[in-house]
Amino acid sequence: MLPKPVRMLRRAEFVQATRAPRAVATPFFIVQSVPDSAPELSRRTTTSKNMTTSLTLGITASRKIGNAVARNRAKRRLRALLYQTLLKSPAMPPSRRIVLVARKACLDADFSAMRQRLKRAMRGGKAQRS
Repeated sequence: MLPKPVRMLRRAEFVQATRAPRAVATPFFIVQSVPDSAPELSRRTTTSKNMTTSLTLGITASRKIGNAVARNRAKRRLRALLYQTLLKSPAMPPSRRIVLVARKACLDADFSAMRQRLKRAMRGGKAQRS
C-alpha cells in the first residue's frame, strides 16, 4: 500500500494531473505527470534517503477495465508497481503529481514488463496526448 502522505486524496489533485502537458501511453497504463507547483494542493512532503520531495501519486481504473473485481485487481497491481518502482528506489523523482490510468492489458501483464514500461515513461519516453 502506498503511504498516506504520497497518495492523492482529493479530486482537485487528480484533475490537475489529468490536464498534464505530458502524458505517456503504454499498453498497460497511461502515465499523466505534471510538476507539483500548485501551493494550495501541495500539502505534504516525503523524505527518503536525505531527499525531500512532494511526490503525489494517484491511480484510476474505469469501467472499461471490467467489473469491480477486475478494477480493484488492476489498481492493486499498479499500486504495487508504483511502490516498488518509485518509492523504494534510491533516486526518487522530483516533485511531481503522477496519475496512472489502468488499461485492460495490465490485468494479465508480466510485472517486470510493466516495471520496465513505467521506468521508460518516467524517463520521458515517447510522449503522447491521449
